[in-house]
Amino acid sequence: MSDWSDEPTTVQPKKNFIFRWLGSIFRWLRNFFALFGLMAFLGPVILIWSFLYITQSDRPTKIAAKDNQTPFSLWLMLDSPIMEHEPRIDEAVFRQLFSNDGGLYLPQIRAALRNAADDKLVKDLQIVINGLSGSPADLEELRNIIISFKDSGKPVTGWVSHMDNAALLVSSSADKVNMNPVAEVSLPGPAFSMTYFGEGLKRLGVEMQIVRTGKFKSAFEPFVTNEPSSESREALGAVERNMRDNMVKLIAQGRKKQDSEVFLWLKETVFTPAKAKELGIVDELAYVPHINFDTSNDRRLDDYAEDDSLASRLSKGYSLRPDEGLGFIEAVGNIVDYEDGETSITPEVMAEEMAWAADNRDVKAVVIRIASPGGSASASDYIWDRVRALNEKKPVIVSMGSVAASGGYYIASGARHIFADASTITGSIGVIGMLPNLEGMRDKWGVSFHTITQSNRANLLGGRKMTPQDQMYMQNSVEDVYRTFKSRVAASRKMSMEKVEQLAQGRIYTGQQAKEIGLVDEIGDLKEAFQFAKKEAGFDPNKLYPIHRYEPPVLSAAECLRSLSHLRKCIRKHGSHARSLIVKSMIGPELHDVEALRRAQKTAKEGGVLAILPIDMKM
Repeated sequence: MSDWSDEPTTVQPKKNFIFRWLGSIFRWLRNFFALFGLMAFLGPVILIWSFLYITQSDRPTKIAAKDNQTPFSLWLMLDSPIMEHEPRIDEAVFRQLFSNDGGLYLPQIRAALRNAADDKLVKDLQIVINGLSGSPADLEELRNIIISFKDSGKPVTGWVSHMDNAALLVSSSADKVNMNPVAEVSLPGPAFSMTYFGEGLKRLGVEMQIVRTGKFKSAFEPFVTNEPSSESREALGAVERNMRDNMVKLIAQGRKKQDSEVFLWLKETVFTPAKAKELGIVDELAYVPHINFDTSNDRRLDDYAEDDSLASRLSKGYSLRPDEGLGFIEAVGNIVDYEDGETSITPEVMAEEMAWAADNRDVKAVVIRIASPGGSASASDYIWDRVRALNEKKPVIVSMGSVAASGGYYIASGARHIFADASTITGSIGVIGMLPNLEGMRDKWGVSFHTITQSNRANLLGGRKMTPQDQMYMQNSVEDVYRTFKSRVAASRKMSMEKVEQLAQGRIYTGQQAKEIGLVDEIGDLKEAFQFAKKEAGFDPNKLYPIHRYEPPVLSAAECLRSLSHLRKCIRKHGSHARSLIVKSMIGPELHDVEALRRAQKTAKEGGVLAILPIDMKM
């Protein structure tokens, strides 16, 4: 168990009882009013959300499906971004109140459709696609979940408002696809869109000083140039071709077309609805039907999911061991040294979860779901060590989500077996560092920066141009981390350092490419990872076993008020996520490049060495 959260203790001189008592009262009042300020903001928000929740729950609801003997259609409404994991309660509250979309969660969809496939009362699945988005890997996993449902023999019908990449990929899993008669059809296939700030920063008097290893490590390239380098074009071009081939293959299988036909769809891109029907992109032009779920016998998947439980499976002949099972740990977000107010992966939290898994006698194998572009190199190495240590005690299986690259791949390399989706973005084995040179701002804006120190590395601390010695020290630091990174991969993948160097240099790969070159073991989603984990644990693959997850201790109001350090911990666990969600809802998709610049500025300010992915792809 990590002791990073332990507060330092000091020896206090003995005091008179009265003074100690008065001091305790004073500290309690101080903490109370500090918490009061936080609650003054959170209180109204929670009350509003509670009112909305109660009014929603008070609306008429149908009798649970298993108590109703009338068969019904199940409706899956895909109208917002697809996400890797379900949020905690604080994230859910603020996303509901401040964001335009609530999000669709793969675990919830997977569990509900698994149950619906066995439910005799569910006669078919109706999918409505209107505003769906997500990474190629997440969309592919959603498609696989729908196909698994279809394997039960129940028909699947798709209803599409507008046909884009995401809608085409997911709707190709349906038996029949309908599209609005007046709809946009735009099918460019995979595409990488990047914004470059190099010239803009120079005009502001800012020069970004980059230190890196590997010619393909281009995470900060947009901040020093005005266009992609030849290495970036080569790497991204290879990934785009592989993702396109995979997308073509999946759509062709679903629509029962030749690969060459689907390839031409993506090449031509834009069609009228009538032409889309003629080519077989859709089957019929028809409007999405309106269903009143309060009066209809049909069910939304959201409502049906509340009736999904393992108990219902027991009545269907499955067997379930009451205790022994698999552990499940999620590593989602940027890898940071400490909680920074965003969805992130920290050494402290990961160490706690893996220590729990190692000590829990009921956990016989562990599946770690990684969806991370990387981040802090030191944090990645620490988490890698925790994964390695856990794997020495129990089998650790990694399931890669939409992205598990750079630091994300670093921590995965400590596992026994790695699964990835065909479209997962992974690899990017390399290290990079960045420091700003702000000397140009004196001439541009009359702003100058000065640092007083006896250190020989003063320029590294004050936003000034690096000296040759500074450059040498920074390069040595980056190369040392790079060598360590490669050695971890070489030991895990049983490769020579020379072979790893050929595959590394910061180059990114799709999951399919990574499988071919030996960086991952198998192509498969979370379901396959759990099946493999059951075998590693010595379980019967035909039986169900509990999935155990770490439940962190909940700090009560009294514990939050015990000291300022505990109060800060409470605020960090809850308030920081609230701030992050509010900011994200205000930024919007059109300003994601500005958000990327903000993150780069934060990195430059901290001067850290990073193992991070250069791109973020959505469909």
